[in-house]
Amino acid sequence: MRKQSKIVLTLILPILLISLISAVQVCEVYDDFSSDTLDTSKWEIRKDYEGQPFIADSGLDADLENFHTRQDSILGDHRTYLVPKYKFKAGDMLEYDINFIYAEGNSVNMFLVDNQYRFGLGGCWDGVCRPFEKYHNKIEFGEGQITFNEVTTHTINNNVEHEVYIGTVFGHNGIGHMDYDNFIICTEQEESEEPPQPNELELRVAELEQKVEELEEQNVELENRTSWLESIVDKIVTFIENLPKGLIKNWGN
Repeated sequence: MRKQSKIVLTLILPILLISLISAVQVCEVYDDFSSDTLDTSKWEIRKDYEGQPFIADSGLDADLENFHTRQDSILGDHRTYLVPKYKFKAGDMLEYDINFIYAEGNSVNMFLVDNQYRFGLGGCWDGVCRPFEKYHNKIEFGEGQITFNEVTTHTINNNVEHEVYIGTVFGHNGIGHMDYDNFIICTEQEESEEPPQPNELELRVAELEQKVEELEEQNVELENRTSWLESIVDKIVTFIENLPKGLIKNWGN
């Protein structure tokens, strides 16, 4: 019995250890632009894949602590993108704020994934404008899909890492002002919920073995009591059988 209990414990312990480990999403501020200059260890400033020129008035605003893009006169198609050096994978999430101050013509916040997917996340296009205010955007990289503000928009290959572009597009007739701030990146990490130390595991095993021994002792005591009751019953039956026949009541009548 003792050997069997040890075998059971050997099978159960790995399950107990696995149950203590779970995937959690850990979020950290990637950049809130609180420094005097753009942190080039985190960012690159790039043109669109299509090659349009940069927006002339764009860059880090040290006073307002944001990254601003502004074009006050129609100059044709200009685009500026912030490109984080972090590469995104399945389970990651990106959040950021955009202050949509004003716009006319074709002027949008554009989000690019690799050189394949292009998503407009607010602004003006073909005479239709989103209200001028601050917005919070959330982009989630799921298993085989990408979700913008809780709306799944496209399937993507999440077996590879992805490069993203976040920026402003002023079209052929576009003017406006959009500022970016408070970039947060969330990643999935395995975290142990207070993993037991080796000595703690040994204590737990000892406690389980002690309980098994106690159950075995209780079982032996129960068997002894059962044997004692059986012997008493046998004695009573033998006593009744040895009584004179006249004293034995016929319970069947």
